[in-house]
Amino acid sequence: MGADNNVAVNVRYNIVFSPLERHLAANGLVFQERISVLEVGDPTTIFLFTFLPIENIPVSAGTVPQTITRNRTKNVLRSDLIDDVRVLGGEIISLGDEIRCRIEITPIGLPVPTSALTDEEKLRPVPGTL
Repeated sequence: MGADNNVAVNVRYNIVFSPLERHLAANGLVFQERISVLEVGDPTTIFLFTFLPIENIPVSAGTVPQTITRNRTKNVLRSDLIDDVRVLGGEIISLGDEIRCRIEITPIGLPVPTSALTDEEKLRPVPGTL
C-alpha cells in the first residue's frame, strides 16, 4: 500500500481447459472471466466490486488439455475496502482488511436449457385404496 492510500488487488491463477472445451472454443464458444472482490467478515461476506472490464479468455484449438495462466491487477482506493476496526481503550484501532476473490468462468454461446410441461393425464383410481 502506498502513501496515497491506493492498494493493488492482484489475482493470479491457472485454469485448465479440456480438449472438448478447446474444440468448442475453436467453434465459437467463448469463456468469459469475471472476478469479484469480497470482504470477509465474521459472520458475513460482503461483495465489494468486480474487476472491469470482464475479459474473455483466449482458448485455442487442440487435442490435449491447455493450461492458461491469468494475472489481473486492479488499483483501488484503500477506502474501497472495508477496514476491520475495534475500539480499544476508547480509541479506534484498525485490524486491517480481509478480502478474497471469487473467480467465475462462464461459457458464452451454449444453448440455454429449455423445459416444457406435458398435458395433464387423469389416472384411474387403484382398486382397494382410499
